[in-house]
Amino acid sequence: LKGRETEISPVHHVKEGIAPCIIFHGTADEDVPLENVERFCRLMKQAGNICELIVFEKREHGFYNYGLEENRVFNQTLAAAERFLSSLEFFEMRQAL
Repeated sequence: LKGRETEISPVHHVKEGIAPCIIFHGTADEDVPLENVERFCRLMKQAGNICELIVFEKREHGFYNYGLEENRVFNQTLAAAERFLSSLEFFEMRQAL
């Protein structure tokens, strides 16, 4: 990946009309610094796109993957993603059982 940072970084590809996105990011992520994600989100909004960033304190990269911590954080992110998509009228939220 060395030398390809600009090519692979989403920050360098922001333009008007990009699909809405939601990002879940941990403050302890050593792979992708939080400031990079905040910059991407800011640029997306400046370009007129929808970008929601949800920050999780003291979480590392991949913290919300299925099977970790009895799926507690996975379920939180899934619920947030469902609310996000519902707010865009992609689908109606399901009723709680």
